[in-house]
Amino acid sequence: MKTIVLDFDGLLDDSYEILDNKTPLEYAKTPNFDKLVQKGSCGLLSPYKKGVPTYSVMDLFLMLGYSRDEFPGISVLRALGEDLELSDNAVYIECTFVSTIEDNYGHRVVDRASCDLTDKELNQLMSLIPTNFEGYEFNLKTCADYGCVLSMVDKNGWISDKISDSDPYYPGRHVNKISPVYELCDSPGECKRAKSTAEALNKFLLRCHKILENHEINIKRKRKGKYPINFLITRFPGKNIDISTFYEKYGLKALSISNCRLAKGFSRFVKVDYLLTKDLSESVNSSIKYLDNYDLMYVKCCRISEGQIKDPVEKAAVIEEMDACLDKITDLEDVLIVITSKKLSKMMGAFVNSGNEYSLIVSGKNVRKDNISEFTEKNCYIGPLRIEHNEILNLILNYMDKALLYGLRPGGYLLDYIPNDEDIEHLK
Repeated sequence: MKTIVLDFDGLLDDSYEILDNKTPLEYAKTPNFDKLVQKGSCGLLSPYKKGVPTYSVMDLFLMLGYSRDEFPGISVLRALGEDLELSDNAVYIECTFVSTIEDNYGHRVVDRASCDLTDKELNQLMSLIPTNFEGYEFNLKTCADYGCVLSMVDKNGWISDKISDSDPYYPGRHVNKISPVYELCDSPGECKRAKSTAEALNKFLLRCHKILENHEINIKRKRKGKYPINFLITRFPGKNIDISTFYEKYGLKALSISNCRLAKGFSRFVKVDYLLTKDLSESVNSSIKYLDNYDLMYVKCCRISEGQIKDPVEKAAVIEEMDACLDKITDLEDVLIVITSKKLSKMMGAFVNSGNEYSLIVSGKNVRKDNISEFTEKNCYIGPLRIEHNEILNLILNYMDKALLYGLRPGGYLLDYIPNDEDIEHLK
């Protein structure tokens, strides 16, 4: 049996009066989602911790059985998604150009939207960023999905990612001073490196602010009554680390399919093959096309999370469009279909990625059928499945008949899967 996992960010939502007090998912006509839930079972999948908002990519990392300490940070994944070659002597930091106003407390962020900048203007501003400062080498690269990624390099390795964010994240707040996070440091040497890195990065950001504030682009913006794009704010510092590959953990040959670069970066990090597509329809078709070549297909749909849809009627229409893309997978034979989705609100401000459970569908010929006929938030809440984040791959292995009998020790490793005969050293 093969498996296709479809991960939809943002399908879940609240109910709205304009939708007759239904959620967009309840309001939308979703015959294919419904057909899949009728062929299997539904319920809830717990993320890292109930009530703790996390990025979906962090949830996925934990669902694959990795520990929180092994997560390199979103910035490292963004760098990989943009085809940057990672250095052991570098810290990678997600960053954004914003507008600030200086007052007695510092630099208050008044606008995070620099979408009215032309590509030419953005490239001009990026070209102003110093490449060498305080003994560190800096490189700024735009990301296709969102913002930029900043690499900060010290050739001698005197650098640490155990530092705080300058991005205040929530609206109306001031740019934070970057500080060493000593709780994350495991040695006095790491503490010293973190302190040095934080001090240099603070000076770098202030230097960038001074350069940006006085540039001709921002002088013209002020004349037109617009906020200047005058600050670079940072978050999610991280360093590259080595971890077990996905194949080493589960013995499954996997293909990641998505239209977003962050998913590509994640795939490169856990060392699975990836395919960038233009939309969900192409992603679903590709997952079927490559079934003979892979054991597991992971399809990430970022449309709702990237579009930041604010109108519930529009969101219901988008859900119907996505449902239509699933028509070809509802009748696949000998294929396990797993669908996950979480609630997603505004990325910035008082509402962030929800800490609620994922809604879950597990559909296939060997899956126990329940009595639920429609895929909705409420039905998943009353569905029988209650899966913890670190159990989902074991569940998939079990349905694929690849789960190793607990206690067996083939080869020299403790495994969760039945290894291929050719992967084990034979006694001769």
